[in-house]
Amino acid sequence: MKPQTSFAKEGSRKEEPQPPISYKEAKTLLKCSFRNSWKNKNKGYQSKTDNINKLNRPSQVTNFRLRTGHCRLNKHMKRLGLAETASCQCGAEEQTPFHILQNCPNLEEARQIFWLKETSYNDNLGGSTEDLRRTVQFVTASRLQV
Repeated sequence: MKPQTSFAKEGSRKEEPQPPISYKEAKTLLKCSFRNSWKNKNKGYQSKTDNINKLNRPSQVTNFRLRTGHCRLNKHMKRLGLAETASCQCGAEEQTPFHILQNCPNLEEARQIFWLKETSYNDNLGGSTEDLRRTVQFVTASRLQV
């Protein structure tokens, strides 16, 4: 004769159903997940030590738009369906923040005026407060819509 198992033991072996969560809870969990993965990807980014906080609001907006690529440059506008092409006016490649800050031939002279020595893309958008100010001044002087 086979020993009988109790309902409690049998129930403990079954997977417990997950109760439904509200929209607000799901949104909070997703935000947390995205924030943690972004911090891990960006080597423990600390907003309190970011020099962007030392800029005025319009300069912060310009810098943030360049950092994220969500700006009025042709690559993003093409993706939104608001531009015919993603190419830069120089014709060399797509008009992205990296392209305009680092290697657009049309902006070479302006780059030499604002940055006396070659500066990395990371310094342009995440360096010292002075680097960030120069980047905003460069974009403004270049008459680019960001």
